Order: sequence, then structure tokens, then C-alpha cells
Amino acid sequence: MRRVFSIATAFTLVLLVNLLEPVDGQSSTASMPHSPDVLGIYMGMPANAAKAQLQKHSPDVYLQNGSPASDGFGMSIPGMPSDQISISITQAPNVPSVWKVERDQHFSGLEPISRNALIDALHRKYGQENFKQTPDGGHTQLYWIFGQNGQTLPSADAGLTQCNAVVPSAMKEEIVSLCRQNFFALYMAILSQGPDGDGVQSYTMVLINLPFASRAAQLTANANKAAADQAQREQDQKKNSRPVPQF
Repeated sequence: MRRVFSIATAFTLVLLVNLLEPVDGQSSTASMPHSPDVLGIYMGMPANAAKAQLQKHSPDVYLQNGSPASDGFGMSIPGMPSDQISISITQAPNVPSVWKVERDQHFSGLEPISRNALIDALHRKYGQENFKQTPDGGHTQLYWIFGQNGQTLPSADAGLTQCNAVVPSAMKEEIVSLCRQNFFALYMAILSQGPDGDGVQSYTMVLINLPFASRAAQLTANANKAAADQAQREQDQKKNSRPVPQF
């Protein structure tokens, strides 16, 4: 399936570093609601607890750390259907906590599951989506937008559907700011197949809390700058304290 959600790469760097401003001054380690979740993993969940929860998903496949390991971890289950889950976590000095869960499943070569049955199951767990898009005959995109209490918002800014942009430079600055401040969301991209379009070939599911991630990234950036400034001061101090030769 073509990845329509590339927030883990260039978009994240632009959004969380280059355009960062404090969101509300809150610590990223503040208590967060335990819902919604994907495979029992929720936003703000401590990394160690998330690892233990994800390992329950398969008794035969073990977790793999990201590169570097501080970025997160994941699990890749081969075969049909294949199942790949990746977890992104906050960086020091934050307490390592989940800010994004991404899951990809592929059903090629199998009797495909029903798109309608999949969407019904999503509705039973997450309720009605805020936005539904069909960019072409094969794709269905669903967005659930949550408040910081973890509950689906009764209404949301339609601009939030642009928060999965592949090319961040094409996004207007106000949309980037909107995403950073409000994109606590579950995103689904479903690729269908067959003459009636009901058979699911694959799907991508992303649960993400960008306000939480933004606060964490700001704390990390501040800590890195403070460490660099301290190192420079120590270097300058050593330079100024070198003994002067006597003649």
C-alpha cells in the first residue's frame, strides 16, 4: 500500500523542531488519558509498559529497537497477513513515553477482509469518525480527532486532514501550527480491491498526539541547547585559564 502518512520523517522534523514554539508550557510527562489505544497502547504510555503490551501481540516475534533505540521500537510479523507496528517515544529529558503508534497490515494473496466489516469494527471501538475522504476508487481515509481528554471531539477543523501531508514545504504555516496544536488523532488509510471495492488489500493506522510530542520536543531542544551552551562555556573557561609562559 502506498504510504500516505509520512509524519515520522521529514514532516516530524519540520513540525517539532524548526517550527517549534511552546504549546502551553505543560510538561510532556503530565498525566494523560488511557484512551484511545491501538493494541492496548495509548498516548503517553510509559515506554517500558508499551513494550510489554506490544510483546503480547505475538509469542513468536520479538520487539526490535529503533535506530537509535531512543526513537522507539516495533514489531514486524511476516507472512499473510503481514503485520508491522512501530512505536515512537519521547526523548530525554522527558520520561520516555509513547506519542505515536503506527500499524500496517497487508492481506495480499489471502481472502480479503471486508472493508465494511473493518469500518464497522472501527466504529464499535472508536465511535464515528470526524472526517471521511475517498481520494480515489480504491482508497478510503478516516480521521478521528480527539481532545486532550482522549474523547472524540464533536466537531473539528477540516484543515486537520492535511496533517498527513507528504511534503511539509507545501503546507501553509498556519496549517503546520494547527497540526502542532490540535492533531491528536487516529488516521486510517484503507486500500480496497475487487470489483465491488469491498475487499481490503491493506490498511495503515496511525494514532498520534502532536501537541504532546511538541511539548516533549521543546523540552528536548531546550535541554540540548543548555548542554551545548554549558560545553561552550567550559571550553572558553579552559582557553582563558591556560598558563602564560614566563620570559
